[in-house]
Amino acid sequence: MIICPNCSSSRLDLDSGRCGDCGWQRLVEGGLSNYLTDQDRSSDLSEKYVGNYERLAIKNLEASNIDRRFLKNQAKNVASYVGDVTGAVVCDLGIGQGFLCDELLRKNPERVVAVDVSRSYLSRFVGHSRVDPFLANAEFLPFRNEFDVLVSTDVMEHVINVGSFLFCVNRALKADGIAAIRVPYREALLNYSPHAGYGHLFGHLRSFNEDILKTYLEQAGFRIKSMHLDGYSPGTPQPYLYSTDRRKAIYHRLFKVMNRYLEHPADATLWNSRLARLVMRPAEIVVVARKITDLVER
Repeated sequence: MIICPNCSSSRLDLDSGRCGDCGWQRLVEGGLSNYLTDQDRSSDLSEKYVGNYERLAIKNLEASNIDRRFLKNQAKNVASYVGDVTGAVVCDLGIGQGFLCDELLRKNPERVVAVDVSRSYLSRFVGHSRVDPFLANAEFLPFRNEFDVLVSTDVMEHVINVGSFLFCVNRALKADGIAAIRVPYREALLNYSPHAGYGHLFGHLRSFNEDILKTYLEQAGFRIKSMHLDGYSPGTPQPYLYSTDRRKAIYHRLFKVMNRYLEHPADATLWNSRLARLVMRPAEIVVVARKITDLVER
């Protein structure tokens, strides 16, 4: 069900786009449905937040800040962790450059709903026969009991209110629905400080590990199915391999051997995680969880 993002009412007229309770109005801009709340459209903080990620989206579409082959390989991994989505209604929350959406479409879902706060990321899906793009805030999703599967990659580290994000993920899923969420793993947040040279107003606001994800997802009405360490690259060795000059030299020789067996360095992230983790540090973690409880709306 599509609901009002502003007040969570089910009395949203889908033809007119107006909420029968709070009067919120859906906007349509360039064929794209705008489901941002009144606050998202008017507050100074929200304007800066959405503007920040729209500027990043434009830059990434012109010249991706992360190697696109790496992103495509990561999308393949997430799609494999999710499993069979044949005939499922799927939400791709935080669609980004669309690589995961493309992977999911190859697995024959009924349809994919693409959600992002960046118009530039969503614009390629306007008019797509199997993808419905929604301009919406992940903390105020306009869905209730709508999806069999919800995937979200590189979003939860950015949101202002993690509790609102998790509440909306739970609410958007049907009973027994599956959520697959990818986030940074034990990341150094100093990289996102302007004092350290970070050039954007907003960046990663938190990092994650297994215990934090288990706590968050269980509190949000989910049961953990699996966790997957991911995001391996020959350029990010395990710290112990750089602890002495001798170990560093050994890794550099190993690095050359690895590259001979890789068509591209980004393909290292497709390796078996247990093998890869022996020499490379995982940059990300993916949690797959099943919804077991509806959260109470107040």
